[in-house]
Amino acid sequence: MSTRRHPLIHKVCRGKEEEKPFRAGQEGILDLPPDARPPNLSRAEAWAASSYTFAQLADTQLGLMPSMRQVQWMRKLRCLVKVASCGVRDGSKEIPIPLLELPDEVVLSEFPDEDSMADQAGSDHALYEMEISLCERAVNCLNSLSPRPAFAVVCGDLVHAFPDKQPGLHARQVRDFKRVFSRVHPDIPLVCMCGNHDV
Repeated sequence: MSTRRHPLIHKVCRGKEEEKPFRAGQEGILDLPPDARPPNLSRAEAWAASSYTFAQLADTQLGLMPSMRQVQWMRKLRCLVKVASCGVRDGSKEIPIPLLELPDEVVLSEFPDEDSMADQAGSDHALYEMEISLCERAVNCLNSLSPRPAFAVVCGDLVHAFPDKQPGLHARQVRDFKRVFSRVHPDIPLVCMCGNHDV
């Protein structure tokens, strides 16, 4: 809860100004008619001092799961670290690749050969569709909130592909991101924050 104070923001009760400053998170100031608000209080200051909720979605990073699948084999190298350190280290610090846990219907081979490349492309597509599905679920949850949040923030990375290294893939991921998040209710302003993969 924010305790930021502004000298012009005072709690107003029943038309009388009280001595103690108004704190963010206390309700009522925007519900008052403009002539009952503290003097010289802008709409932005009144909004900032009012009680409101917002939603935060973190790091959608569409395309990350297929990329993580492609580096899972590196987890096997942890055993070399363990052997070299006589069991003192498990290798997770030196090779910090998280385990990609998948539903049973997504089957991946650890070491793809030429014959299985088509299967891997299918697996990558399945993983990407799973990411899209998770984002759609997040949008549905956001739209079902009551009362509606004053705004929603999506913290980057929004997509995984770098625009300068994989421009075609980046454009596709951005297009899919926009398609999914365009379904956020129009009463909920969406603020998208860029991460390093987005610029």
